[in-house]
Amino acid sequence: MARIMVSRKGQLILPMSIRRQVGLEAGGLVDVYLDQGRVVLEAVADPSWNWLKMRGALKGTHALQDHLAEHQQEVQGNTAGG
Repeated sequence: MARIMVSRKGQLILPMSIRRQVGLEAGGLVDVYLDQGRVVLEAVADPSWNWLKMRGALKGTHALQDHLAEHQQEVQGNTAGG
């Protein structure tokens, strides 16, 4: 068991050992609820929504340039067609 302090803003810092055990990373979700007067924190099992994990995934590709070119074509097509 670990004892932690609540900040003035109501924030908690979970010990790294606990975060590792439950797989919590920066940007991860935690469900919070009351259970018979106890505050319960549960790590969300599959934070696959976490876009932070995708940061840098397209590095070295032309994905942004391709997307911008496609968007430009759409804009030109929409203005040309009325």
